[in-house]
Amino acid sequence: MPIPTWRRKLKRTLKKYFIPHRANHYHPHVLHTKHAIASSIFFIVLKVLVFLFAISIPAQAFLAPDVLLQQGRELIALTNQMRQENGLAALKDVTPLEHSSYARATDMDTRQYFSHTGPNGHTLEYFLNLAGYDYSEAGENLAMGFSNAPDVMQAWMKSPTHEANLANSVYQEIGIGLVEGTYQGQPTVFVAEHFGLPFHNMDASSTPPTIPHHTLHIPAAPTYPNPSVHQQIALSTPPAPSVPPLAPIHPFQSKPVLMERITSSIFPVQNPIATAQQPLDPYDASRSFVSWQDVNSGNSTKLEIQAVVHGTATQASASVNGYTIPLHRVADSLYQASWTVPEPSDNLFRVIIAPSINLTMEDGSSWQDSIPWQSPKIVSPTPVERYFAANRWLSGSIPIFSIVRGLYLAALIFFSIALALNIFIEIRKQHPHVIMQTGALIALLILCVKF
Repeated sequence: MPIPTWRRKLKRTLKKYFIPHRANHYHPHVLHTKHAIASSIFFIVLKVLVFLFAISIPAQAFLAPDVLLQQGRELIALTNQMRQENGLAALKDVTPLEHSSYARATDMDTRQYFSHTGPNGHTLEYFLNLAGYDYSEAGENLAMGFSNAPDVMQAWMKSPTHEANLANSVYQEIGIGLVEGTYQGQPTVFVAEHFGLPFHNMDASSTPPTIPHHTLHIPAAPTYPNPSVHQQIALSTPPAPSVPPLAPIHPFQSKPVLMERITSSIFPVQNPIATAQQPLDPYDASRSFVSWQDVNSGNSTKLEIQAVVHGTATQASASVNGYTIPLHRVADSLYQASWTVPEPSDNLFRVIIAPSINLTMEDGSSWQDSIPWQSPKIVSPTPVERYFAANRWLSGSIPIFSIVRGLYLAALIFFSIALALNIFIEIRKQHPHVIMQTGALIALLILCVKF
């Protein structure tokens, strides 16, 4: 049976465009220089159009609940990855800590503050009780204004107080709350990460885990002293009368607590029954602050630090975004520093976390706590950050990203096969410039698929 004319023409066309042979001078037409240049221009223009589309997406789209949920899951995964790399057990994500962290993040948005103690005096303990979390020890990390989970994790790792919570071997459970909000009129994200050791994991006849630093016993009361950011809390057995919550997340009871200081850490406590064996916190966070100012045409940032310390510190320093800044005593209880950081303020506030203070007192005790920013800066994501965030987090709800990525992947496979046919069918008849230009096109497609 004769072969139909259309099949013969199709076969000749495919051979001319894809198979090196004498008739096409061992140079498949699909790999001609003009085709490689035209394809490269097309793929670059397509990437530019997708980039422009991504940066035009409203900021609120990046703060959608499903996107924040994914970011929270990644933060938990990064926390557990960091712990396992340091030989620590992974933390279990539990609902009560999710509720407490979400309540804290919501409260910061509602009351417009960024601190471990709210304007109404509510601290970590309040939000844990609000969520009904029965704990023996707990801790809290906060952040504000970030574009992706790795950035906030990196910022926490630069801070001694935040890293101490991440690497605390006592904790067994975790919960993270991310809330869309505004701060200083700018859209942002409030982040609260809560850690805990559940009370039921402790033998009722045993004592809480011993950590080699100062221990303060505080009796049960309707209101509590102000523990700060990275406190660890251990409960005594009998619960006190219930205290009505501000929000109907979970009924809770106030409890007598035993506050344990983590290694080289300090938490402000006003305890009228403290004894000489149980010294009061010498650091006054309520009168301490870090202010900032752009200098050198915005290429550097000048920091002014003021810390109120009762007693004499033999060593005092502050940690800001990985920089260790010595503090000097200028008057009774007043320590200050003026320091210029060789980075623009946008770098310092890409992720907002509280700086920390490190003190060594005359009696040899070590203290560590947070210093609040006097007026933190909300930094909008750069166009490149917006593009990567859209490409990663919005591809499920905006199909254009998945469609374009699929197109690049299909082109990558197509030109890879065409190049392989060109090389191996007539391996002795090669045009080096064809291999080089097609290889460059394939490399471009790999970059387009990856980025």
